[in-house]
Amino acid sequence: FNKPNDLWVSPQGHIYFTDPNYGRGPLPQGGEFAYWVTPDGTVHRIDATFVRPNGIVGSEDGKTLFITDAGDSKTYRFDLSEDGKPGEQVLFTAIGGDGMTLDSQGNLYLGVPRQKALVAISPEGKEIARISDFGCTNVRFGPEGKTLYITRDPGLWALKIY
Repeated sequence: FNKPNDLWVSPQGHIYFTDPNYGRGPLPQGGEFAYWVTPDGTVHRIDATFVRPNGIVGSEDGKTLFITDAGDSKTYRFDLSEDGKPGEQVLFTAIGGDGMTLDSQGNLYLGVPRQKALVAISPEGKEIARISDFGCTNVRFGPEGKTLYITRDPGLWALKIY
């Protein structure tokens, strides 16, 4: 692989991960891709076009996968079949970034370092909130689903959402 970055494990036990390179040395895979690993350990390249895939997350029910392309500033949605295989690559929003997570309402929270922002996007792919001048990288809800934990320089931040 190049430099595996982020991953998500589905409720069905499938592992999905991104493999960007960030311009550091040769590309062992001949490009920057995302992968899907079945519970038996078989690795598949996800059939999609990326410049630099980075953040990855799936829905709680394991039926939808999101991958953000930091190199192309876009985020894509994939429907997952019953056997975990990602379907067609569909543009979800013309905002791409780093880490991302979903809340219980299906809103996607995306760290967008290039824009120095934290952005919330509705299940329909529309921007619904933005914190500007807040460069951050990774985001994740705590176990209660009400506090968003954010990595940014300096340190770790917590933001009460619900």
